[in-house]
Parts: sequence; C-alpha cells; structure tokens
Amino acid sequence: PTQEAQEFSHYFEAMRRRQALLTMPIAGGLEVVEDKGFKITPLFTSDSTNSWNEIETTDFVDDTASFNPAVEVKKPHVAVMALSRTVNNKEQKIIITGDADWLSNGELSMTRKDLNAGNFFLINGAFYWMSDEEMPVDMRRDPPTDRSLKVGEKGWKWSNIMLKWIFPIILMGIGIFIWVRRRGR
Repeated sequence: PTQEAQEFSHYFEAMRRRQALLTMPIAGGLEVVEDKGFKITPLFTSDSTNSWNEIETTDFVDDTASFNPAVEVKKPHVAVMALSRTVNNKEQKIIITGDADWLSNGELSMTRKDLNAGNFFLINGAFYWMSDEEMPVDMRRDPPTDRSLKVGEKGWKWSNIMLKWIFPIILMGIGIFIWVRRRGR
C-alpha cells in the first residue's frame, strides 16, 4: 500500500504493519488520461524494479516480452486507485483495480511460499470507505493502559501452591462428589 492508502483506511495501515502484499499476478497499470473532476488516491502500486509498459512486443503468443531500456522505463505503476467527487451534493466513490482476479475465490484461497497475501485488507478497506466508514464495523480499541504484570517472590510462591496443590485438590473433590452421587443413584 502507498502512503496515501495508509491515510485512506486503517486496514491498509494494518496491512503495511503486517507486511502483507496485494496479490495480482496479471495486473495492468492504471493511468489517468483526462481530468474529470475526481479526487484520485493511488492505493497500491507495483514494484518499480520489475514493472514496465511493454511497447515493442505485440505478439505475446509467439514472442516473449523483454525489457528494452532504450525505449521502455521501469517505474511503479498504480494497480488500485480510489476516485471520489461530489455530484448533486452527494459523494460519488469508485474503486478501480488493474485486475479483477484479486477478488476471486481462487486468489483469496491461494497460498504462496514466502509471500504474505493481504487481499482481504483491500476488501475490508474498500467496503469501509464506500459505506462511509459504517461497514465492516470498526472493532479497534484503545491499547490497555496497564501492560505489565509484576509478581514478586512471595506472589510466585502462592501461585505455585495454588496451581500445583489447591486447584487439583478442589477438582479431585468435585470429581469424587459427582462419582459418589452417581453411584448412589
């Protein structure tokens, strides 16, 4: 996710923290050709070291695409963008992706070695934005204020006695009580 995506939705910020990637094996890069009054937010981009617009190869069946630095430039391409504008006092929201398969069952259930796929983050982030932050319900909570537990030597001795002797004796007593009552019937 881009820096704008992290500000766009907390789901994309969590995606960045978990180092998850959006998997789009065959994605096309998106470009804005003409300004139609939309506010454009690039959410995801491709890798700059392995992405270029192929100009020379036209027959992809018999020929293979190869990078020619004289004609082509390797740069990050936008793979997912969000567009918004106001029309008749209502906000119009659009999410455009360079590949539709990122949402397919096959892609969502696909596992790849050494790759942490995070396509569900895009689903949640897109729906959260499009529903005006109503769905999915935001379940985040403030971190707890007390994050430490200090047990002294005396407390550890009591915990040790409770877990090793008192609780097992209580459980054994309950078990014997139930066994005696069942035998009496």
